Amino acid sequence: MTNSTNNGFNQQTGPLSSTRTTHKKTHPHINIYTDGNKSEHGVGEGIAIIKTGTATVEIMYKMDIRCTNNKAEIFVILKALEYVQTDLENNVDKVTTVYTDSRTTLESLHNMNKLTFLTEEIRRKVHELGSGGWTTRFRWTKAH
Repeated sequence: MTNSTNNGFNQQTGPLSSTRTTHKKTHPHINIYTDGNKSEHGVGEGIAIIKTGTATVEIMYKMDIRCTNNKAEIFVILKALEYVQTDLENNVDKVTTVYTDSRTTLESLHNMNKLTFLTEEIRRKVHELGSGGWTTRFRWTKAH
């Protein structure tokens, strides 16, 4: 069932498709880089999870064309946090930094008066991770 009032984001199914690849590199911290993009070719988003001594995990999603760039930017952060919760739950270093080039997304997350479905889901996920001993930081990074 598609919700036509949400600009292409389906709350029940999320992205249309995803792919995952790994590259072997070494990094001292768990750093997560996220990016969403909308162009004439479609809407997509990607995550790169960089952790010491393990392969870099890259996950990409293709979204419905009706999804806005801002929704793609914020949705990809939620997907990154879900990855941390499910795939990194036994990690010894429970500190992660999520990098985004979307100032709008960061402002939405820090503005407690901003009550959208996705911002609330991210806040809930950060709280759940915190209950499991995780510290989650958000940082802005310059767009590529």
